[in-house]
This record gives sequence, structure tokens and C-alpha cells, in this order.
Amino acid sequence: MSARTKQLRRHWTQIVLLALYMTDPIRYAADTRLIAEYSGTTQPRTSPGTDRAV
Repeated sequence: MSARTKQLRRHWTQIVLLALYMTDPIRYAADTRLIAEYSGTTQPRTSPGTDRAV
């Protein structure tokens, strides 16, 4: 396998892993809570793609 092929494989793997991370509802809920705590807001947010409060 050439160095270029390995580089492309690694690049696409990182893209897929980032996409999976960004669409994880558990991560989203945790991030939303942390942002709310930091900013001092207490308004409920909804999970992406749902009407459910997190």
C-alpha cells in the first residue's frame, strides 16, 4: 500500500469518526448541559432531530 493510500485512508477514517461523534445524542446532551452550566442558562434544549428535552 502506498504512502498516499495510507494517508487518504487515515483522513477518511478521521472524517467518519468525527461525523459519528458529532451525531451522538449522548455527547450532544452532555455538551448542552455543560454549555448551560457555563453560560448560566437553565432553559431546556432538545436533542437534534427529536422533540425530546435533554
